[in-house]
Amino acid sequence: MISSQYGREFTGPHHENIKKVYSIWICMKPPQYRENTITRHRLAEEHLVGEGKEPVRNYDLLSLFKPLKDFPELVPGWIPEAQITLIAADGDIGKTTLWYHIIAALSNGTTCILDPPGHTREPMRITFLTTEDSVRKKLRKKLRLAGANMRNIITPDFAADKDGLLRKVKFGTPEMDTILRTLHPVLCIFDPVQGFTPPKVNMGSRNEMRDCMAPLVSIGEDINTTALLICHTNKRKGAYSRDRIADSADLWDIARSVMMAGYTEEQGICY
Repeated sequence: MISSQYGREFTGPHHENIKKVYSIWICMKPPQYRENTITRHRLAEEHLVGEGKEPVRNYDLLSLFKPLKDFPELVPGWIPEAQITLIAADGDIGKTTLWYHIIAALSNGTTCILDPPGHTREPMRITFLTTEDSVRKKLRKKLRLAGANMRNIITPDFAADKDGLLRKVKFGTPEMDTILRTLHPVLCIFDPVQGFTPPKVNMGSRNEMRDCMAPLVSIGEDINTTALLICHTNKRKGAYSRDRIADSADLWDIARSVMMAGYTEEQGICY
């Protein structure tokens, strides 16, 4: 209810305009001890009508909140560690070229185009999962040309999966959990995000997308793996910023960092 206010009640960093949210629940068939009661929950329980008591542990969730702190970053200013980063762009803009370049730099322990001057790093283990191109026929050659250290890159070839075993590797599935925990990469790329969304998940449904993606965040924080999601932007008229994310603007909310690419009005110049 709070995030839905974005673009209506507040924009950009102006969180001071967020409105207070009230949640009213009407229970048609409550247990007998809750019949004919009205209860308000906040920091303390207050009984307005009746005495329908609730255990404190069910509503006092302050212990779930921790002080904000700076997240360590895989690529300073762009890609935070153990979180989700999203790259979105129209076709033929160069988003695949960008993640090739990032893989090549991180696998070698060298700087990438997004790094600040003088930044250094150690070589890292990288995994990428893609359903768009054949690993054997296209991607390995492109990565070699980009200067990647192929010994630090592990990927299954979805295009060569004739038995369909890899089709079960979707967000929120045990198969995805097993792959990430077994390979334990520092960075894992998913290209495109639609290729790893379970078929029964409606990408336009906020709750379904959050439930689907939440395990990816948990796994990442548990094993310190950063997820880089690649997706297309849509061409819907009047859409801008978060609404340009193809199929699901909720990917914007799930991601800790979002990078979008496209053409400027000056022909041939990308931003």
